[in-house]
Amino acid sequence: MLVIFCLVANISSAELPHIEVDHRLSCEHIYTSPDDCKVTLTLTGAGDPIRYPIEAVLSLDSSGSMKNNNRINKSRDAATKFVSLMDSSQDKVAVINWNETIVASEPLTNDFSQIITKINEGDVGGNTNVLLGLNASISMFNNYNNNAKKVIIFLSDGNDTSPDKNLVDTIRYVADRAKQKDVIILGLTQLV
Repeated sequence: MLVIFCLVANISSAELPHIEVDHRLSCEHIYTSPDDCKVTLTLTGAGDPIRYPIEAVLSLDSSGSMKNNNRINKSRDAATKFVSLMDSSQDKVAVINWNETIVASEPLTNDFSQIITKINEGDVGGNTNVLLGLNASISMFNNYNNNAKKVIIFLSDGNDTSPDKNLVDTIRYVADRAKQKDVIILGLTQLV
């Protein structure tokens, strides 16, 4: 027990800036066995919460079906709103507009005005190749900040029209790749 007390006493606020440690040692006698002592530790969260930098890739379906029901404008509006919530002093955002090919892209950057320009760039049309969009999104994370929380925001209507593709197998394959790079994928889709 006394060893724990000594270890706790040596923790500095610089080592644990968000945890306050209060410790109490009470013993019945000066010369006592460790069984006669009671150690009480109280840990309390302190200071501001830790906010990690975020690296986000906006993966936007720009295929022909996105023209239906104003889906492309809703997708672009949502992506623009997301960018407006990011902090350019510590976060980075990338964008990929895709259909059966990559229509437009911008790598991870904190130049959010350039990202918003790319969000709205490119014609809408062609088939939907979900695997292409997801693979290109994951590839955006090569050689970037390992401390950042990585996320892909995948906006699509869910109609994978690429030839010889099984959507379930595609998602499993991409999920495995994302897991290897510690990437979270959030899919916002309307399966039709």
